[in-house]
Amino acid sequence: MIVDEAHRARRRNLPKIDAAPEDLDVAPEGNNLMNFLFRLGQRTKSLLLATATPVQLHPIEAWDLLRILSEGNDGVLGGRTRSSPWYQPSRCLAVAQGQRGIPEDAHDGWQYVRDPLPGADEDPAFRKIRRALNASDQQ
Repeated sequence: MIVDEAHRARRRNLPKIDAAPEDLDVAPEGNNLMNFLFRLGQRTKSLLLATATPVQLHPIEAWDLLRILSEGNDGVLGGRTRSSPWYQPSRCLAVAQGQRGIPEDAHDGWQYVRDPLPGADEDPAFRKIRRALNASDQQ
């Protein structure tokens, strides 16, 4: 499925730009298009969301589009456990925007790369991790 103008799929309960981090983790109250795409994502093998402007009002709009893509695809936000920090907008948006770095502590940093674990071709470190885990790029 290909959806053009995907940025029109947005939440009605958009947080304020200066919202507290916990306000970003509130479940979206989607408009009709967003709700439809969540359902569609669970049923389709391939979903392409096309937009030239993924962020119009708030950075969480880009995260919402990724969340739509994660429906039925655990490799997008680490959806297998829903405990991945990428699945929590308050944590991943701060990292993505450079407001917070990935933790230096190995245990805390591992939470960001283990689920979803990037492909071996993305970096020699990921190649080594995948080799040590005997994990193919599909895992």
